[in-house]
Amino acid sequence: ALMLLAAFLTWIVAASSIGEAASNCRNASCRNDGMLLLQTRTRGRQSRPYCGVAVNVYECGQAVEHVGESFASMCMGYGGTHPPAHDGKTREDRDMCTLNINNDCDHWYQDASSGEWKCAKNYGISKNPEDCHGQYLFLWDEPQTQGKDALWAATQWKAHADKWSSQLSAARARGLRVTSPAFTDHGGPARQKMQAFFGACAECNDPDSVYYIDVLAMTQWLLHDVVEHHKQELWIKEETAAISRANGNRPVLLTNFAWLGAKTADEQAEVIANSRILDPNWSGLEAVFYFAATDYGGGTQNNSLNSKTRDGSTIGQALRQRCGEASQPNPPGRPPKVELYCDDACQRDGDSYSCRSRISWMMRQPRSPSLQFTINLINDECSYQCRCSENDFAATTTTTLAPTTTNDASRRRNTTDGGLPCNSSCRHNGRSSSCRNRVKWLLEQPWTQGLDPALERVNAECTGQCHCAASAFETSVYSTTTTMPSPPETTRKPSCESTCHRHGHGASCRNRVRWVLEQPWSQGLDKALEMVNAECSGQCHCEATAFVESLTQAIT
Repeated sequence: ALMLLAAFLTWIVAASSIGEAASNCRNASCRNDGMLLLQTRTRGRQSRPYCGVAVNVYECGQAVEHVGESFASMCMGYGGTHPPAHDGKTREDRDMCTLNINNDCDHWYQDASSGEWKCAKNYGISKNPEDCHGQYLFLWDEPQTQGKDALWAATQWKAHADKWSSQLSAARARGLRVTSPAFTDHGGPARQKMQAFFGACAECNDPDSVYYIDVLAMTQWLLHDVVEHHKQELWIKEETAAISRANGNRPVLLTNFAWLGAKTADEQAEVIANSRILDPNWSGLEAVFYFAATDYGGGTQNNSLNSKTRDGSTIGQALRQRCGEASQPNPPGRPPKVELYCDDACQRDGDSYSCRSRISWMMRQPRSPSLQFTINLINDECSYQCRCSENDFAATTTTTLAPTTTNDASRRRNTTDGGLPCNSSCRHNGRSSSCRNRVKWLLEQPWTQGLDPALERVNAECTGQCHCAASAFETSVYSTTTTMPSPPETTRKPSCESTCHRHGHGASCRNRVRWVLEQPWSQGLDKALEMVNAECSGQCHCEATAFVESLTQAIT
């Protein structure tokens, strides 16, 4: 009887709490603060949304109007403590889930000399974590670009957590998760800044500490021509996975993700519709926040949620379509919520074939890869269009899908696989290059895993067009190391000033190396040289000595 009475009293208290929360959420403040209080209270870790938005300060409420209530608890608004009343903003428009270096003030004051009104910055220390009813409490966005560093962020976070320790514990108890500062590769690799932050805050690694960081936050984006995005996505995936491993396998989320420098809404819609970063089952990320705010310095235009594409639809609609209702994520090991079938059509490289047809065709080619590898490859290329599993081929594995062979000796002549030349051209992702050059390119990348994986990938992507075997590459030259050996001293290399033509653009190797070094994701001169020399092989070639003078001048 006592146990029943205790359970009844617990139910009464819970019902009262939920009723109070519901009454508080009947006004605009819940929407404008980015809250879904009832949903947040009952949502477990495994049911967190995957897609979010990053919008201009005080605009989370407006964002919900464009993307729907499903994004309400996934809006990052770059802080803000004093909404401008002359713009119709009120206290309910504050972003209480983000600590910001520039927008969080103790008060505003009028500068005696200039007469301008300025923010007396307090970096968000006045914000009570219990007032945040979103999924995450975001620490500072890109400290380095705001004149701060990782050590400052660690010290400031400790001060914040010390001031609000009891409130922070209560907020965590109902599901709030704290992110690290959103580090970027600007001014040095993000992984080094993450290391410096945790080096200055060892307690941030302790789950029992009030300082604990639940999620690692990074700022990453796509750049330049769309044909480069596939490679950039792979780099982001590898880099975030490495940072996760280096920090106790904690989950990672991306802030400010978009096509940086793009000028049209159609370009952003293209990224939203097709980028694998927005597929949680491929990326391995916990969440991704699309950058819909004003870009200061990156040149991005027409990226706001209400920006319209040529067909009249908005970026907000593109996000809703890609992310699905409520941007609901999938628990680990569970397929996407949207129903995808093996016989659905996949639009790729101007052709429309079902995933089943594409897999069946590949399995009928000479020296085809395994069924499981082929299924994974096609599911990856046709993500969010169609999807197959081995069960879809259970009845035909030993017959229909058996790879064909040939005894035609003439067809085998001067080839590496029994039918297809290694030097034949392969058109993939809109580009044409031989299987040999594609394998060479993979071997020259810093993330290469060696010759065998490179052959497997290229032969799968170029099935029926060209095919290479290991015998086509000298073992002494193409080993499993990550760098390619230099040619003999007697080999004459093209000039560093010679023009290299790629993707319709002509520029010297020197200028291409300089451009790479200026990018936030640059890994230094050696990697820049390796990348450019590989991409421009036979057209131009640079050595480190060609940049010694300019680097010395930059240092001095």
